Formats: sequence, structure tokens, C-alpha cells
Amino acid sequence: MRKFFILMFLVSCWNDTSQANTKRFVFTPHQPAYINFVVENINDTHAYSLIINEMLPYSQQSLNVDFNEPASLTKALSINTPVYINMVSGNNMLKLFVIPNDTLTVKLDYSKGPQLNEMASFSGTTGSICNYLNNVRQHYYKGPRKEQSIEDFNQQVEVFYNNQQHKLDSVQKANEIPAWFYQLEAFNINMEAEFNKANQFLQRGWMHNQYVNRDVSFTEHVNFNNQHMCWLENSIEYLGSLKPVKFDSLLQYGKATDEIFFEYLQSNIDIVSSKIKGYGLAYYVASRLSVTFCGNKLLKLSPAEFNTYTQQVDELILNNKHLITDSTVYHFLIAEKERKYSEYLNQNQLTKGDDAPNFYLRNVDGGMKNLEDFKGKVIFINFWATYCVPCINSIPQKNELAEEFKESDFILINICLDTDFEQWNKIIETKNFKGEHLICKGQWKENLTAKYNIYGIPHYTIIGKDGKVLANKINNEMHDIIKKAVEDNYSITKQ
Repeated sequence: MRKFFILMFLVSCWNDTSQANTKRFVFTPHQPAYINFVVENINDTHAYSLIINEMLPYSQQSLNVDFNEPASLTKALSINTPVYINMVSGNNMLKLFVIPNDTLTVKLDYSKGPQLNEMASFSGTTGSICNYLNNVRQHYYKGPRKEQSIEDFNQQVEVFYNNQQHKLDSVQKANEIPAWFYQLEAFNINMEAEFNKANQFLQRGWMHNQYVNRDVSFTEHVNFNNQHMCWLENSIEYLGSLKPVKFDSLLQYGKATDEIFFEYLQSNIDIVSSKIKGYGLAYYVASRLSVTFCGNKLLKLSPAEFNTYTQQVDELILNNKHLITDSTVYHFLIAEKERKYSEYLNQNQLTKGDDAPNFYLRNVDGGMKNLEDFKGKVIFINFWATYCVPCINSIPQKNELAEEFKESDFILINICLDTDFEQWNKIIETKNFKGEHLICKGQWKENLTAKYNIYGIPHYTIIGKDGKVLANKINNEMHDIIKKAVEDNYSITKQ
């Protein structure tokens, strides 16, 4: 591995002196980019999701694209930096790389095989990069075996990533990727190798109940000369895992409080700020701070929780403002934060006494059902998805409810929020999933998640016999609410 690090150093020095081969991207909000799909030899309908992970703000976009006939179709994107995009359908995935103010052309020839990487070819500025990502690049997903020593696992990782570096070198020598991407990818391979060796200590804990002391940082063998590269998704994710040892146990799912979360973020920023400087640090810190208000995090809070939480966010940003030396990055961070605050303050909450929003969804027999079909019953809606492990693990609990109240004016309605029809039917059958089963299609997922304030699943709503909401976003109290509604013919009038 020492030879690998020497190679990395020489590559970095060469790149720093070869300005013609250096491409520096800087953060610029809302830049256009385009993906042009050229579809050939298709004889069936195929639906895909384009999953776009951005680091500032820390967020994920999802765009749908359907193909059912030979055609040329262009999808427009708004991005802030170059992005990796996963094109997904079930377990079938294609990896794309798009840069601002550019067009990537993806040709899909369905006569060449069922897998996306078999049928796909690429052209455009990043076409050769996409070919590399799908046909050359590999990632190390194996965790340490229980009986495996730390040294043996590290050696396995080093052999794997030395091989990845050799493949990258071969691709570069053949002029099959841009020189600027070679810099970036060599940095990512180095980071990924060291991350895997450090991450084994966490894996040993939750996989084998083995707890071994580790170093705080995995970066001692990482060359940060190309720190302007640190805006990329992979680097941000790896750097974000840097933390003092005590957080290995404190950040376990279900145990971490907001106080622990904010302490971890500050510790992480302190560690990383000793490694990188300037623009790379400014972008990184802004990205990590945006984690505090990303996605639907704020929308799940009560008003009191919102006030307390946002005070902590504001304090954390103020404490680290001096590290965000790029004014464009800083002002965008603040604007995104204020936008998220406003989204919370202006949201329409579905609360007790409101009329339950209607829907028209497909059932397992292919027919259509709407909420009015079940009026006069106490309705328990279980919003779930086929990919949601907690949802599937809670099926026995739902079956118990359906069985307990089967002689009453009660119905369990299970609404699946994804469109994997095959997996949906399989789970219903193999789990003996009771109740009425409906599945979303078209825009119904977006409509229902907005109308029922669904920010995470499983999500439960109870509706009285009069069609009014008895409870929304509930968990532990659901049995008592259902029992009261069934036994007392309970309903409520909006105050």
C-alpha cells in the first residue's frame, strides 16, 4: 500500500503543475444540466427513477422517467455542482455523472440485454466517465469476518483498492477519461480505502459485538492537496464519518438525542477543519450544517420542538460562520435554512376533526377504490412501502389489529407508497398481510404524502365513521383510539 500512497503523492504533484488538465468546479446555485435518452428496440413499458444526491443543500432529488417506445427524450436538471445520479428500477441500476451546463446522452438499446449496463452507451463530455463508473469501477462492500484480524482485513482492502487504482491508471493511459476526473477519482479511491479500514470498527460492533479501540481519524494516509475536489458526494460522505470514538455508541439508531447530534457535528467540523482549508473547507462546512435542516426533518417537529431545535441550528451556524469563507456558499446556506423554516411555519397540518383527504387507488384485483367506499367504518390507514424494513416487520402487529376488530365496523387499509407491483403482491402473500391493500400510481404518492403530512414511514392515520380524522401521525396510542371509536361509535366535530 505504501507504493500506492507514493503514487498518489506523485499524481497530486503532477496535477498541481498541469493547470491545463485541472478543472475546478465551484458552487453555483441552480445551474442547468440535461440528460438525453435515446431509446431503441423497446417493446414494453419500463419505468425508472433518477436519484440525485446533492451535498449543498444536503438533499436528494428523485425524477421519474418512463419508456414505452423508441424515442429521444431529454430530462432537464437543476444542479449546484457536478453530481452522481443513480438510474434505478428495482435491483437494476445505472450510474451517471453529470456536470453543470452540459448534456449527457444515454443510448439504451433493449435488444442487447435486460441489464441497464448491458444496453447502455454514453456520449458527451462525461460519457467516458459514465462508461468507467458502470463497467470498471467497483466498491468494497464486505465487512470483517468475526474471526478475521484487523490486519488481515486491512490487507484485503488494500489489495482491492490497489487493483482499482491500476484499473483507473489503465483507463487514463488509454485517454478514456478526462484528466481532471482522474485527479478526482484517484482521491476518491484513496479516501474510500482508508474509510473502509476505519469503518470496520463500527461494523465489528454491530455485526459481531466486538468493540475495539480505534483512531479518531482515517485521514493520515490521505493526500488533501487537491482539496478543491472535496465538494463531491463521496468525499463529503467519508469526511462526515470522522468523529471521536465516543460517538460510535452515542449515535446508535434510536439513542441519539438532538444534543448528541449537534455535538457530533461540531466535533466533526473541528476535525475536518484541521485537514482542509479554503474553498474546500467552506463548502464542506456548509454541507454539514445543511444536514441539520435537510429533507423533512423540521416538518416532523411540534411547535415547541421546532423553536428549541432551530435555536440550536442557528447557534451552530453562527459558531462556524468564520469557516465558510465563500460568500456565495454562505448566503445560499442561510437562504436554504430560512426556506426550510418558512416551509414549517406555512405547512397545512392534517389534524383531529379535519375531513380525511380522499384517494382513488388500485387494489390487488386491479379495481379502483376511494375513501368514500369505506365510509361508516372506523378506518385505520397504514402507509408503507415494499422497501421499508420497519413497515414489513410491523405486519404481525397490523394483522393482530385486523383480527381483534374483525367483528366490528373496522377496516385496515394498507396503502403502499411505491409502485413495485411484483414485490407488493409477494409481501402480501408471503406475510399473510391482512386488510384492504391499495397501491399508488402516477402522482398519488406525492398527493398523499402532502395531504396526510407523511414525512416518514410507517405512517398511521385513524378516521372515524363520519369520515373525519381521529388521529394522524400516531403510534403507541393507536389501539386505544381504535377501540374507543369502535365501541363508543366515537366521532369528533371540528372545533
